[in-house]
Amino acid sequence: MSAQIIPFRRPAQTRAPGLDETTLDLLNEAENCLMTVIEEVDIECENIRHGANLSEGGGLRNGRAAIRAAELTLSLINLTSHPERFSDLSRAARLVVQSMRT
Repeated sequence: MSAQIIPFRRPAQTRAPGLDETTLDLLNEAENCLMTVIEEVDIECENIRHGANLSEGGGLRNGRAAIRAAELTLSLINLTSHPERFSDLSRAARLVVQSMRT
């Protein structure tokens, strides 16, 4: 006698009330930026642990991590209920992004 495997139904994906596309986009962008920064730092930490210097083409030296950190900052500010409180930080983060992208 063999047992029959009954598949579980996946619960329907529901969104929280009031969650709009803009909020979802900001959350996704924040997550992507954070993961990039973590990855860049992790790679360089691993290199240092193995006796190497920071790599010249790595994300810490070439500014890729700094840009993504600034973009993360902007996404987090835009998710706050009062982004105007962070106007100076927002301006600084935008300057970093603009200066590194040009």
